Amino acid sequence: MPQPASKSNEIVDKINGMVLRGVRSNELEIQRLRREIEKVRRIDAAEGFMLEGMLAVFLHDADAVKSAYEKSVRRSGGDPLILENYARSLFLLGDSHKSVEIVRTLPPTLLTMHLALHNGAYRTAYEKSVALDKAEQLEPHMQFLQNNKLDEDVVIDVVAYASKAVWDHGAYINGAMVSQINGSVLHSLLLSPTESIESVLGMENQIDEHFAALEDRIQRKGFAFSLEINEPIAA
Repeated sequence: MPQPASKSNEIVDKINGMVLRGVRSNELEIQRLRREIEKVRRIDAAEGFMLEGMLAVFLHDADAVKSAYEKSVRRSGGDPLILENYARSLFLLGDSHKSVEIVRTLPPTLLTMHLALHNGAYRTAYEKSVALDKAEQLEPHMQFLQNNKLDEDVVIDVVAYASKAVWDHGAYINGAMVSQINGSVLHSLLLSPTESIESVLGMENQIDEHFAALEDRIQRKGFAFSLEINEPIAA
C-alpha cells in the first residue's frame, strides 16, 4: 500500500529540525531515520532518495547529498519540488553556484525567490519576485547592483566562498538574512546555535583574510557579509 504522505513529512520535519538546531543525534536515532527512509524508498524511490540527501546534509557528507539527489531527480523526471529541495540542500552545504544554477531553471515560488536571494543571486531573486508580485521587497537589492554596475555572479562568488568555508570548517549554514540600508547590503549567513562564538569569529577572520587580498573586492562597493549564530527555536 502507498506510504502515507504524513510519514515523509514527518521525516522531513525531523531532519529540518536537526539541521536548524545543529543537534547531534546519537547513532541509534540516525539508524532509526535510515530505516524509515528505506521504507519510503521501497514505495517511492524518488522521495526516498530525496530524504537520503536531506539526511546527508545533517551528516555533513556532501558527496552523499549530491549522489542521493541526482538519483531522486532522475527517478522523478525532474520534479520541481525535488529540485527545490536539492537547491536548498546545496545552499546549506555551501555550493551556491550549483544551487543557483538549479533555481534559475525553476518556476517562481517563495522558496526559489528566497533561495536565490540567500545565495547572492539578487537579480534572479528579483525576477522571481516580479512574477510573485513581491518586487518591492527586492528592488533595493537590484538598485545596489545597478548603482555599482555589478553582475549578480560577483555576489554569488562571495556567498559561495563564505558558505563553503563554513562547510569545510565542519559546520554548516542553516539560513540567511539579507538587509539593505541606505544603498549598502549586509548579507548574513546563519549558523546553528551549537557553534561557539570563538568558532564563528575564527571562520569570519579566515574569510576576511581571503577577500582582503583581492584588489577589486565587492566590500568596497557597500557590500558586507557576516556569520551569525541562529537562535534556537523553542520546542
